Amino acid sequence: MPTSHEKEQPRDHSRLRKAAVVEMLHRYIPAQGEEMGHKNHILSLLESSPGPFAPQSFSPGHVTASALIFDDKARHVLLIHHKGLKQWLQPGGHVDPEDGCLVDTVVREVQEEVGLLLPKSAAQLFDVDVHEIPAVGDDPQHLHFDFRFLFRCKQSSVQAASDATDARWFPLSEAAKLSRNEGMKRLFKKCAELNT
Repeated sequence: MPTSHEKEQPRDHSRLRKAAVVEMLHRYIPAQGEEMGHKNHILSLLESSPGPFAPQSFSPGHVTASALIFDDKARHVLLIHHKGLKQWLQPGGHVDPEDGCLVDTVVREVQEEVGLLLPKSAAQLFDVDVHEIPAVGDDPQHLHFDFRFLFRCKQSSVQAASDATDARWFPLSEAAKLSRNEGMKRLFKKCAELNT
């Protein structure tokens, strides 16, 4: 018997256009086979879900956007310690109704979580990933279909807020050691290849 979460299929109330996200994803070329699987999974969600951007859409999940922020020499990466998930992650989060595109989402989330105002024009889609989020509070276990954007930043001062209990710049090699899941390990491997 379906749960109440499975019966609910929220529709999107955001300004974000599904067709624009599908087009961006079609243009994006994944780095390897595993990431191609994530891309196809996200395309499937966008085709089948009536509310792929709604944070309350839990079956199977919803789109999120996150930021991989490097210092200007690409030697350090900014991570937050996430309050709910209790691990070091890149800043990011859910689509809000006022977001007109996923870059709006990620720029807003970074400003809320660490106080950085990133230029939207600098955003570059760098990675896509589908990963499991455990049940927290009233939210059941579900999937995040994450679009990961790359930014370079000269500002070094950050202040943890919102979902972040801490925010720090880590050398890339140290950040990779903090990774608990395969998606993060793959992401930092891609990052290391930027500097080779």
